[in-house]
Amino acid sequence: MDITQFFEQSAGKWFSQRTSHDITGHQSITGKSDLWVDLIPATEGAIASLCQQYGVEPTAVTVAVRVKWEGSLDGQSAAQTGSTLLVAIADDAIPTTGRLLRQDSSNQAAPPSRYELGADEALTVVTETDEMTTTERVWFENPNVRFRTSVIKQADGIEFGSFCSEIRMGGVKS
Repeated sequence: MDITQFFEQSAGKWFSQRTSHDITGHQSITGKSDLWVDLIPATEGAIASLCQQYGVEPTAVTVAVRVKWEGSLDGQSAAQTGSTLLVAIADDAIPTTGRLLRQDSSNQAAPPSRYELGADEALTVVTETDEMTTTERVWFENPNVRFRTSVIKQADGIEFGSFCSEIRMGGVKS
């Protein structure tokens, strides 16, 4: 599987249940959300704009998706909504690795990430800044069920972890 196939398999509407845990403070919070993952043509203007922010030629784009979500966290009345544009740039030498460019719904570019698709077809994404390192892993149990874990390690020693289970809604992929 390559990054294009991974994003193609991710396309669609998903129901997500998440548990997040402050590892240092021993506090957990749960939430749920609906996710929409849409493939975006490389010719879309937002992709060219994002590539320009990172100094990348749009012709280098392997695949792009927009992820939108609407959800809630237990104990909080405010809805959680947003979207992120993800643009994958595969390495020429090793096509199962590459860079992942991101832009959130406020049009803010995020630090670039590195991704790797393992032999087990799990996608691992690592984002590093001076303040923190985030490692996210996503894999499919079957075409309609996927799992996602993330660990955030902050420079001040605080650590967070989360686990999500996601079920495809609507059309079933086989």
